[in-house]
Amino acid sequence: MKISCITHETLKWKLFPFSLSEDAKQWYSRVAGSIHGNWIEFRDKFCSAFFLLPHICALRAEVLTFRQNEKESIGVAWTRFTLLVQSDPDLSLPEYMLLQHFYMGLDK
Repeated sequence: MKISCITHETLKWKLFPFSLSEDAKQWYSRVAGSIHGNWIEFRDKFCSAFFLLPHICALRAEVLTFRQNEKESIGVAWTRFTLLVQSDPDLSLPEYMLLQHFYMGLDK
C-alpha cells in the first residue's frame, strides 16, 4: 500500500476554494492562476481585497481593549477573545502581547 503525504500548503490550496462564496469565488478564479503557487502572496492579496484597513484597525483596537464581561467565566472570556483574534487573518500582534492584553482585561 502506497501512502502519499500532502504538504500543508498543498492542502490549503486544495481546500481554500470551498470556503468561498460569490464575490470571493469570482476573485479566486481571476487571481489564483497568476500567483503561480505562492501561498503567502495569495494570502496577502486576498486579505488586501477582502479585509479593509479600517476593519483591521477596529478589530485590533477591540483586541487591545478587551475586557471580561461581568459574571463571565474565564473560559467563556478566553473563547470570546480567541474568536475575536481569529476573525481576522493577521493583526500583526505577537502572541505574548495577545496574552498580555487578555490577562489585563480579566476582571480581578
